[in-house]
Amino acid sequence: MAAPGHSNRAAKLADTFNRAVQLQVAGRFAEAAGLYDGLLRQAPNHPDILDLYGTLWHQVGDNLRAADLVGRSIARRPLAGATQNRYGSILRLLGRRLPAASAFRRAALVDPGLVEPMTNMAL
Repeated sequence: MAAPGHSNRAAKLADTFNRAVQLQVAGRFAEAAGLYDGLLRQAPNHPDILDLYGTLWHQVGDNLRAADLVGRSIARRPLAGATQNRYGSILRLLGRRLPAASAFRRAALVDPGLVEPMTNMAL
């Protein structure tokens, strides 16, 4: 059984993460970014936090920061096809066409049900 403090901390992290996602979906990027920053200080290698925070930066046009965060997410969870596809899209916007194509291929291989990587490879 987990120590009571550990489960309380995990519940607080989950609540904060869910709130950050809600703010991001609502377009309240600055508020969401503040929450993601705090989450990363507590869990710097969490792939979901890295992925969604990177997605936020992509949404606001900072694709260098987005590529760093989403790339770090992939390093921790390489079999996430949607994340691989998103990474490819970000890399393509940065003019990194060959690494983008590789990311799209990886996305298609790890999640054959995704249509987006095939479409992205055709662009």
